Amino acid sequence: MVGNCRHFSTLSTALLRRAGIPARARCGFATYFEPGKYVDHWVTEYWHAGERRWVRIDAQLDEVQRAALRPEFDTEDLPPGPFLPAGEAWQLCRTGRADPGTFGIFEFWGLWFVQANVVRDLASLNKMELLPWDVWGR
Repeated sequence: MVGNCRHFSTLSTALLRRAGIPARARCGFATYFEPGKYVDHWVTEYWHAGERRWVRIDAQLDEVQRAALRPEFDTEDLPPGPFLPAGEAWQLCRTGRADPGTFGIFEFWGLWFVQANVVRDLASLNKMELLPWDVWGR
């Protein structure tokens, strides 16, 4: 099966929900693909009832990708930092703690891209997982 990060996150979210586990797809930026960059990315969060917390997983990263990227964290329980939900990225950029030009993917970078991901993440938190090209306004 071929797909992108959004496909992996929405499929894993659907499977978790089907199993009766609260889950949600999250749209934001990962720091573990390109050094010094916040790359557009989607992950999954599920509610771990026993620990009473949301657990963040990167369902896209299989053994081959983990071997190539060598993350220094558990991709099945992401700590704060390697993945930034779009709202956190927006706050970093707007307060000057991060350069908006380092957020995006391919040839698309900047605050406008962060803003679009904020809308996608908000929609996703409301069980409306949008496509990457779904936008509003100009």
